[in-house]
Amino acid sequence: MEETHKRFRGKSLAVQLQVALRDAEALQKLETTDDATISRMKLVQSRISSLTLMMNRKRADQVHKLNEQLKSAKSEIERLKLEIESLTAALAAKPSTISQVSAIEQALAKFEASKGGKL
Repeated sequence: MEETHKRFRGKSLAVQLQVALRDAEALQKLETTDDATISRMKLVQSRISSLTLMMNRKRADQVHKLNEQLKSAKSEIERLKLEIESLTAALAAKPSTISQVSAIEQALAKFEASKGGKL
């Protein structure tokens, strides 16, 4: 039998950035600044800059995706407006059944009136 590995989601970028900022704050509070502390400060600084860059890219991707959805929704709206206009024009051009019925009723009334006058 194969062992299944449970999948888990890693920390989000926002949480990772918060941790890096806390680390930077803790390093700033240290009174001694030896070579190891300076190295850790540079490491934390590079972590913060890379995480910030990753968050900006993720945000830009989300904005791009939403802009694409907006464009497709706007084109769908335009398509539907054109369809409504064409259907409205087709309906206006088509003789309505109500006027046909009233014309039939008028002809029937004339026939009955002429029939009634002959009797």
